[in-house]
Parts: sequence; C-alpha cells; structure tokens
Amino acid sequence: PDFKVGDTVDVKIDEKRREKLRKLHSAAHIVYYIVIDILGKVKINGSEIQPEKASMDFGYDKPLAEKLPEIEKAVNVFIAGNHDIAMLPDTEKSDLKWWTCNNWKMPCGGTHVKNTTEIGPLRLSRKNKGKGRERIEMYLTE
Repeated sequence: PDFKVGDTVDVKIDEKRREKLRKLHSAAHIVYYIVIDILGKVKINGSEIQPEKASMDFGYDKPLAEKLPEIEKAVNVFIAGNHDIAMLPDTEKSDLKWWTCNNWKMPCGGTHVKNTTEIGPLRLSRKNKGKGRERIEMYLTE
C-alpha cells in the first residue's frame, strides 16, 4: 500500500459482503453442532467462510449423501427457531471470545448475527474430499 504507520486512511466496508460473511459464519457454527448431534462427535479437518458459501470438512468414513437432507432440515428448523447468538468475553483470557447459542459454545473471534432468524434458510451440498473426509458446503438462499 501507498501509506505508512501514522498516516490517516479512509476505510470503506462493503456492508453486503460483510452481512453475507456474518450470516454464513454463524451458520457454520450451527451446522457443526447439528452434524455432531446427527453423526456423533466428528473431527473438523478444515473450514472456510466466503461471501458466496461456507464449507466445513469432516473426518467421516461414510458418504454424507444419505444424512445430508436430515442435516439440512434440522439446520433450517433451528435457524427458524429464533435463537439468540452472543459473543462473550472469556473470564480468564482477555483476548478470547466465545460464540454462544443456547447451550452451544465455542471459541471464535469472527463477526456474527445476533439471532438465528437473521441467517435465513440454508441450502447444503456435499463434496467427497477423499477417503474418510466429507465436505458440507453452505449457501444462503435469500
């Protein structure tokens, strides 16, 4: 960039892009908890949030194709259920924040919606990423 420490700069935030990221980031946490409710404890091998979609890779030995409709339905029912989402500071580590929704809690420093209904309906799709690795992609439908 053409500036240095101490210079004054103008920053512009793309609100539409940020809103999509906020919705998909919150949705990814919900998808994770629904997945472990349905499949049992599975390992996350990676995740990515982009304005167009979010994705999460799971260690899982079977194809998710049969379970995906059940997961998508449960995710959308939960999202429509009007659940508050909060970002809470850690009581011991000042640089740590916790994403919380109902009884769910995980460390996270990202931006999120305040209520699940702000996300709107999601469409999920499955990608096979190799033996023992399944990807769920998340798309906003509104």
